[in-house]
Amino acid sequence: MKVEATDVYGSIVRIYKLLHRKLSERMGNTSLTILDFWILKSLREGPKPMVELANSLYVTQAAVTNSVDRLEQGGLVSRSRDKRDRRVNIISITEKGEEFLAGIDAAYRQVASASLSELSPEEMAELSALLNKVLKGLLKATGEGE
Repeated sequence: MKVEATDVYGSIVRIYKLLHRKLSERMGNTSLTILDFWILKSLREGPKPMVELANSLYVTQAAVTNSVDRLEQGGLVSRSRDKRDRRVNIISITEKGEEFLAGIDAAYRQVASASLSELSPEEMAELSALLNKVLKGLLKATGEGE
């Protein structure tokens, strides 16, 4: 059976949509979006300029600005000016944001683990390597190469 690139792409899209829906369900009655979740996860590594958040999450700066506004209103992140360049906003996760993320991250890990439960550790490593190759090829093809 010949597998076309569009078949593989279709599978990736379906997996993403299902995971997105399941994670949204787990987020429950919050007004937060999946992008808000990914921003909080990224900020767990340390404060970041808004431009860096947008680039690392492959979204527009406007999308990050909207999410950060919502997260800031909820007390989950704080915004400060870069000391070297006052035009740059540095975003940090707050203690409240860390606590919120801990609960949502547990649900994320549960959904991710359940979705990959049929794979052996070796298969997971192979899948991860293959998906990273796909990402690298996509970034190169779109001119967004790393």
